[in-house]
Amino acid sequence: METRHSIPALLILAFLFQGKPTTQPQKPRREETKKEVKNPSRQKGSSPNPTNQVPGNERAKDLIQRFPKPTNPLLGLWRLRKQVIPGTTGVRRRPSGYLLFTRTHVSMHLVRPALVPGGPIDFQSSIRTYSLQGIALNTVSLMGVRNSQTPGKIVFEARGLRETRRIAFMGPTVLRIYQTPTSYMELIKEAGL
Repeated sequence: METRHSIPALLILAFLFQGKPTTQPQKPRREETKKEVKNPSRQKGSSPNPTNQVPGNERAKDLIQRFPKPTNPLLGLWRLRKQVIPGTTGVRRRPSGYLLFTRTHVSMHLVRPALVPGGPIDFQSSIRTYSLQGIALNTVSLMGVRNSQTPGKIVFEARGLRETRRIAFMGPTVLRIYQTPTSYMELIKEAGL
């Protein structure tokens, strides 16, 4: 059986398959894959992003300018150096404790010796969110516990309890947090964040 093909049909087929491989397409070479991953803005149909064309060192400087070093002076670990409570001078021994300020939270852990020999120690431990507005430190309790004035009893802080304290920096590494105009905790910065 003889098969007849028209010359125009063969020319059209030759034109359509011109330059097309006759085998399966090859996988992209490893180098081409890396380029696509490193610079996705160069993919077909998207315009180049001018920030991707900044040299390495210049790009790092640009990022530093966009994300400046935090200026919150509270960030870091603070150690309780002393606590001043009017009317108890000479009665309390040295308290101990730490406050850790992150960008959004403060973790507080304090232990104070008993007011009277043999009496219960005072302790307080809590985690709070905070905001700093001028000299006002505003906190909201997430969870906290402290001892009660009744020996052997523990008090849990109410979630959402809001408190505002006045703060004062006595130097670059010395902080006072006031509970009243005359009572305060004095803290020393141990480490920054």
